[in-house]
Amino acid sequence: MAYLQGDANYLQNSLGLTASGASTYAGRWIAFRSSDNGYEQVAGGDTLSTALTATPTGSLTMTKATMVDGKSVVGISGGLLADATQGGITGSEVLYVSDTLPYLPVRLVAHVHQGTQSGTSLVTFSYWGEGVSVTAPSSSSPVSSISSASP
Repeated sequence: MAYLQGDANYLQNSLGLTASGASTYAGRWIAFRSSDNGYEQVAGGDTLSTALTATPTGSLTMTKATMVDGKSVVGISGGLLADATQGGITGSEVLYVSDTLPYLPVRLVAHVHQGTQSGTSLVTFSYWGEGVSVTAPSSSSPVSSISSASP
């Protein structure tokens, strides 16, 4: 299962919900089974390996040292991955990496634009080497029950 929670704008523009449906499900958990349309869209980028491949591309520049979540980091700035720029999407990414051993990713920030819309995606990397315990939301609506969804 994969779970998604978004605002009305995201649900309407990314999942194809009607304005009414997007308003109804905004802020609520939506559940996707692996057989549901849209599952890959929701779950595909949510693994560590896919997150780590979402690094800046093209001509890269390094930022000055700064602090992110109390850690001293440097940023590596560049363009979006080629598959992220389909459909007229433009933007840039900055991957912040600790500037002391061990050199690990701390945060990835992507700024994207499409037409008159823009947004920022933020991925934070933390607790390296520690176990993870994940709990599913206590209530969710199956995407299959949302008739106007067409991801």
